[in-house]
Amino acid sequence: ATGGRTTGGADVHARGASGMKLVAGEIGYTVGAIYTSLTGFADDAHAGAGTVQLSALGALLLSRGFYYVDFGMVMAYKQQLGATAVPRAHYLQLQRRFRALDAALSLIGCVNAQDVIKGLQSS
Repeated sequence: ATGGRTTGGADVHARGASGMKLVAGEIGYTVGAIYTSLTGFADDAHAGAGTVQLSALGALLLSRGFYYVDFGMVMAYKQQLGATAVPRAHYLQLQRRFRALDAALSLIGCVNAQDVIKGLQSS
C-alpha cells in the first residue's frame, strides 16, 4: 500500500424557494486511510445542517475504506455524534497504523446525504 495523500472538502446544500443554498461544509485532508478535518462550518439558520454534514461525511469515509477520522479538538457536539478523545500515544499509534493504507475519497458531483447515511445503517 502506498498511503496516498489528498485534500478535499464536503458540503451540504439545502433546497429553498430561491434554489440551493450552502448550509454546512468541511475542508480536510487524507493521508492513507486517515481523514483529518481542518475546519468546518454550519449555518445557524439551518438547525442540524452541521450534524447532517458530519454524519454523511463519516458514512462516506467508512464506505470508501477509511479507518480513522480526526475531527480535531474535543467539543460537546462532536462527542454527541460519537467522537471520543484519544490520548496522544494512542493517536500516534493510529497514525502509524493507518497512514500506509490506501483509501480513496474521490467523489465528483452530488450525493444525497440521507442516502449515504442510510447506506451505512443498512450495511
